[in-house]
Parts: sequence; C-alpha cells; structure tokens
Amino acid sequence: MEHFFLEDRFYHELGDLIDDLFPENGDIEEMPDDWSIRVMQSKLEPMFQLTKKEVAHVINQYIGDTHEDRFNPDDDGTDDEITKALEKCFDAKKFNSLVPKLYYPTTYTTITKQDLLDYLND
Repeated sequence: MEHFFLEDRFYHELGDLIDDLFPENGDIEEMPDDWSIRVMQSKLEPMFQLTKKEVAHVINQYIGDTHEDRFNPDDDGTDDEITKALEKCFDAKKFNSLVPKLYYPTTYTTITKQDLLDYLND
C-alpha cells in the first residue's frame, strides 16, 4: 500500500508506517493476529482547477481596483471587453495541467498484521 493517511499524518508506504509505529524495531510477529489499523487511502489531485471565466472575473476585479482612475465611470462596456480579452487569452487547460498536485484522502481501508508481514517479506 502506498500514499495513505493515519489521522493527520501522511505515509508514502507501509515501511514509513512500520518505522513510525515500531521505532525500536518492535517485533511485528509478536502482535496479536487480529491486529489492524484503519487508514485513509489517498489520491494525487491538483490543488485546484480554474475556468477561463473565473480567472477573467478575478483579474478584471483586480484591474478595476488597481486602475480605477483610468476607467470611464459612465462606460460599463469596458469591463465586458476586458473580460472577453482575458477569456480569449487565458489557456485554462495548460494552467490547470501545471497546478501543483497533492495527495488527498479518499476512502478508508484497513491495514492488518498480515499486510505488514507481507510488506517486510517482499
């Protein structure tokens, strides 16, 4: 098993869990046969994804706040033109492919004594 959480701690593999739970080289074979621990499996996912519309909205707000003195207060069409330009120029697919990815919890699973022994014997 790889990439899982035990409470708020992330583990890359079972070896990391073994090192954490048995720091003094504890003998796993001496544990009760029915020993188990519940962990959360995880999945590698982007931190977030954006649409062209979302990016245009945020940048347009920034531009309006930062350059308020350059806008004509009687012209509402300027905002729409800037939004259209941003939506046309922004490559959401490329941006989203470059967003950092992290492991996020998905579903619970159980690790048993036998899982640990199998890991150590491989």
